[in-house]
Amino acid sequence: MGGTARCAAGGRPGALPSRESDVLQRPSHGQSLISMLMDLAAPETRAAGLAELQSQGYLTPELQDVWTAELSKPRYTSRHLSGIIAPERVRIQKLLRQVGGELTAVKTQTVIANFSRALEFAGHGHRLEAARIRQSRILDFGSGVWSSLSAAIMLYAIGFAQADAFEPFPIGPDMVTESVFETIRWLYETPASFALLGGTPQEMKQRVAALDFTDLEEKLTRLNDGPGVVSFGPVRLFNNTDMMENGHYDLVCSNSVLEHVEDMPGSLARQREILKDDGVCVHTVDFTDHRAIAPDQDIADSFQMYYDGILDEVNGLRAGDMEALFILGGFQGATVHLVTAPEGYVDQSRVVERFAHYSLSDLSAAVNSYVLTKV
Repeated sequence: MGGTARCAAGGRPGALPSRESDVLQRPSHGQSLISMLMDLAAPETRAAGLAELQSQGYLTPELQDVWTAELSKPRYTSRHLSGIIAPERVRIQKLLRQVGGELTAVKTQTVIANFSRALEFAGHGHRLEAARIRQSRILDFGSGVWSSLSAAIMLYAIGFAQADAFEPFPIGPDMVTESVFETIRWLYETPASFALLGGTPQEMKQRVAALDFTDLEEKLTRLNDGPGVVSFGPVRLFNNTDMMENGHYDLVCSNSVLEHVEDMPGSLARQREILKDDGVCVHTVDFTDHRAIAPDQDIADSFQMYYDGILDEVNGLRAGDMEALFILGGFQGATVHLVTAPEGYVDQSRVVERFAHYSLSDLSAAVNSYVLTKV
């Protein structure tokens, strides 16, 4: 790549510091769904939380034993809430991911913070000046099937002239609807925490209030029927990049997406077409074994795929592969090393044939951001 920037802070970017605290009593909004879900995280309040969920109609009686068994597992943490039960079997699934990670304000803040941090480290911080972003169009590439619009709504609220989202896989209309209104709630309750690029709380609220979410769930349902786009004004959701104009975007960003893409040459070629000649792509790539963070997997090693050869929903490309594809695709730029495995973590003596030819540096890359411009 054209240059290298390093993250000064150790650990995964955006992680919140842990701390010990006394068991909190249920707050005054004790009947709220979030309060009931939080009760599940502590053994002392778990039984009462399950009973309350059932009494409020969120949890059916026949699933009570299933939830009790799952929550009693030693490996249980609050992030496993989203994998407790099949989505179609219980209505609470629509809101579980607020606690499990898919629908959290912290996640949206982290995505935007990583994006801005990468631009600054790579010498493109001027692209985030308030006057410039008000003239800029940005695309969230691979925005997710559950919270497809959260990042785009926030990016528009912050000040971008247009903030679009692209997700090629069928979305969950009910879940995306929930995520939209949850995102708006975050913005109205704690606007200062999202004012990452200079937007004032009042301006951010006014911008979001101007978006048109009429018949939102119905529009999202129709989007799954074929190639299309749903427009809410300056925020749009696409399921096919062929519907986008060439040379349209000043910025294209993604977070933990490219490691899942099978046709990388085709994807990069299309990104290059829709990007303006002076535009920038910012991609954060997670090279770890995604089974290690999946609630239904019992994998302890962040690079278990090196030792068993199993690729679970990832393409297996390493950092060197990714960077070579960027160059072949007509890009140049910088690598921001966000997380690297410590010395001795990767056991090269156990690496299967598929990964045997990679350097230790390639095998140790955990999370990188890439800031790319057209050659």
